[in-house]
Amino acid sequence: MALRLPDSEWMIMELLWNQAPQTSTELYDMLKSDKGWTKSTIKTLLARLLDKDAITFEKKGRSRYYSPKLIRDTCMNAAKENLIQRFYSGASQNMLLNFIKEESLTENDIQALENLLEEKKKQLRKRP
Repeated sequence: MALRLPDSEWMIMELLWNQAPQTSTELYDMLKSDKGWTKSTIKTLLARLLDKDAITFEKKGRSRYYSPKLIRDTCMNAAKENLIQRFYSGASQNMLLNFIKEESLTENDIQALENLLEEKKKQLRKRP
């Protein structure tokens, strides 16, 4: 999936993934104090997401109720692949090594990584 969502569109998608359907007014009410966006901004972002086929709507009376068409995990994987391509020349190993080197990790984080790596090793051993 080559879909790229700017941060502003991603925020709308997050709200819809967390609770859908929602009207533009409901989205505006959630974002106005945090982002200072106008109703016009919300409607523009919704129009862009509709153009990208990322969301859909159902008309009830005079209101449109928006819902996501895309699955969150699918979008997250596409964003991850884009990040790896843009900043690590397509090498996920470089991204992982940089993350581990630069991030502050707790003992629990390290243990979780070790467990995940052990599981990956087991999966590799099972391959023909």
